[in-house]
Amino acid sequence: MDSSDSDDDSDDDHFMVDQTAASKKRRRLKSISVLEKEDSFSPRTRNKMDELVVEFLHKTRVDTHDNSNSDDDHFINEQTPAAKKRRRLKLLTVLEKEDAFSLRTTNKMDELVVKFLHKTRVDIHDMLCEDDLENGYDYDGLDDSRDTEAEVETALRFFPEVLSRKKMARTDDDGLWFPGYYPIHYLASIQNDVDLLFVICNVKAVSFIPLIARLALELGLFEEEERGGLLLKGNGGSNVLRNLMLSDNRLYTREHHESVDDKYLRMLVQLRKMGLLKKEDIQRYGMLHELCDQFSYFAEKRFRFLVEWDPSALLYSNVAMRGIPLHCTTFSCSLRGFQLVYEYGIRYYPKNKGINLLFKKKEDDEDDEDDEDDKDDYDEDN
Repeated sequence: MDSSDSDDDSDDDHFMVDQTAASKKRRRLKSISVLEKEDSFSPRTRNKMDELVVEFLHKTRVDTHDNSNSDDDHFINEQTPAAKKRRRLKLLTVLEKEDAFSLRTTNKMDELVVKFLHKTRVDIHDMLCEDDLENGYDYDGLDDSRDTEAEVETALRFFPEVLSRKKMARTDDDGLWFPGYYPIHYLASIQNDVDLLFVICNVKAVSFIPLIARLALELGLFEEEERGGLLLKGNGGSNVLRNLMLSDNRLYTREHHESVDDKYLRMLVQLRKMGLLKKEDIQRYGMLHELCDQFSYFAEKRFRFLVEWDPSALLYSNVAMRGIPLHCTTFSCSLRGFQLVYEYGIRYYPKNKGINLLFKKKEDDEDDEDDEDDKDDYDEDN
């Protein structure tokens, strides 16, 4: 869950390691900018930054042997908002006057500046890649009930590189292997490549996906055709769009599943408005098949959104899923799912195509769009 090791070992950021006077000055100025905007960061990041401010002030005092103020210990350890603000203002004053210190002290301060920037960046990356959703009380990742889009955007504009860094792969206590993916992958769901039935929807963080994709595109962090990371393969070998089709596979209440369906539908609608979800994605990435293949719940609202946008997806035989969406419902979700898929098939293709969905074999991958008997079926261009 802590991705700091991967950053420690692979940090090749020239800006962070360059020892020229110009680079040291740029690092110091960036630290000043970050501290001046501290109130604009999320609560988790602000707490981390305060820890680093305390460490910075303490180690600077130790290095200069400044023990003149007996109140410093209380000043450094007090956790009130006022004390945190005073510490931040003191560090800002120190950084702004760094050139007035001795060479030894300025070198020490540059080490601490590097540490401050690096650990702040690592903590932001860890927050984006948090995957401890099994124990809700341990979850400390993005949470739209606590964090705002403005706060997240502030952090990412200061540290955009975190979006293009993968989380370090790990093995959990049960021996399950969790590969590392990009932050955007953890915002939709948590899955495991060994136990593909392990699925937890990240309802706390999914609402940040449009923001993350937009910023990644704006800042050029991925190739244009990867749409801000949305089309990169991640959890379970699927991209983010496909993972927005998932439902929790645990025994939750119907109210919980409906809440997930509502929230994930809103993300699909938003991505469509942004031009980041396209009609052809539904068949190209097997989105409808994935939705119909969920074991615990049939997401009716997302189903209607997809089918009403592209009814022909009902007829599309996905090779990887070994059939059409109706086949997926027979092995997974409720009878209601099967009924709804067939009902929509009849609605849009009231003649042979819709009726024949019941009799279409899984291995039948023939292109039946030229069937003369269906010439009066649904015309998707109308």
